Parts: sequence; C-alpha cells; structure tokens
Amino acid sequence: LLLDFRPGAGAFRLSAGIMLNGNEVDALADPANTYEAGDNIYTLAEVGELSATAEFDSVAPYVGFGFDLRRDAAVRFSFDAGVAFQGDPSVSIRTRGGTLSNDPLLLADLEQEARAFEEDLDSFELYPVLSFSISYVFR
Repeated sequence: LLLDFRPGAGAFRLSAGIMLNGNEVDALADPANTYEAGDNIYTLAEVGELSATAEFDSVAPYVGFGFDLRRDAAVRFSFDAGVAFQGDPSVSIRTRGGTLSNDPLLLADLEQEARAFEEDLDSFELYPVLSFSISYVFR
C-alpha cells in the first residue's frame, strides 16, 4: 500500500507506505559428527536434528522513489527503487530426536546461539526493493 507524491506533476515521484513482508530464513544443520553450541560440544546423537528459523516483521514501512516514463502513451514504463524497514530478526533454534533434546543446558546453549544469529542478521533490517514494469492502456 503506497502513497505517491509527484513534485511538479512530472515523471518523478516519491513513495511511502507499507508492504506485507514474508521474508524468513530457514536452516537445517548438517554436521560431520558434532555440534558446537555455547561453550559446549555435543554429538549428533545427543542433539538429533537441529533446525533454525529467522523471521522478520510481517508488515514493513517502505520509502522510495520512482519514474513513470511515457505516461501519456498506450505503452507505459515505470521504475521504482526503495527500501523496506523489516525490523530486527527473531531467531528460533530447535532440536528433535536427540538424547539431550530437552536438556536445560543444551536448550540454554541453543538460545545463546540464536541470539548470536540474530546479531549476525541485524544488517538485514533494511530490505532493498527494485521494480520495473511495462503496462498497456486500452483506449
């Protein structure tokens, strides 16, 4: 949902609004024989299957600019560039099927790893958006 402002009623426009954001990162660990979590090392049998999900805000504010070329013609071109502010990621790490899957120490170590992963993903708070469109107007 965007609101466009056209200074001087020309081809240039500024846009602001919100976008629905479904960005997420899913990961599944594939270790050789061990996992390192926190300050501890765990075997594959102790941890089992290890997966992680990073999610961003579902609604993101957006700002950008664009150009409408050939606005009065039947065939029209449009270009937009902007950035969505998708917020800080929320990371969850899950373990399943290991002998220590419910162990408080392992779960605390995985929580520590999730916070570190969130810090690594902080640079993705801003999401670049580029679009180019061609349209035809029936008269």
